Amino acid sequence: MRIRFMRRRSNPKREEKIDMTEFAKVGTQQIGFLALGAVLMIATPIVIAIIWTKKKNERFTTVLVGAVTFLLFAVVLEKPI
Repeated sequence: MRIRFMRRRSNPKREEKIDMTEFAKVGTQQIGFLALGAVLMIATPIVIAIIWTKKKNERFTTVLVGAVTFLLFAVVLEKPI
């Protein structure tokens, strides 16, 4: 299955179809590794938080409060002055 992108030339009287698939090549292996990376980046902190809460007998809300505080300060500190 090939996806064809169409672009208009500067001459509106003459429309040409340009095959842009040679510019849009992303292999299935790259997509697979991107998906694997996304899953690992989301799952790893959650697994570490679960292990930490079980080991230290803490509530999971402690981890959630810390995560929300981090995100809040990251957004505030990254904002340009």
